[in-house]
Amino acid sequence: MSKQQSVCKIYYFPSLDGGGFKEVPTVEYQQPEEPCWQERLMDVIGNIVLCIAVGGIVSAAFIQIARWIWGW
Repeated sequence: MSKQQSVCKIYYFPSLDGGGFKEVPTVEYQQPEEPCWQERLMDVIGNIVLCIAVGGIVSAAFIQIARWIWGW
């Protein structure tokens, strides 16, 4: 499938008076080579949140096992 065929055509209804559908010109999105600083910052924040969440789940499981073993 060529790139020209993979792009969808988008239509909109201009108004009730004019009637009919009109085609909106579309272009294929090009991913930038290097992510911008906001994307890199969000990746770092996401990794930190993921580590905290995993640590919380592991510590909660450890506490539940300790309570079960020692009967706290």
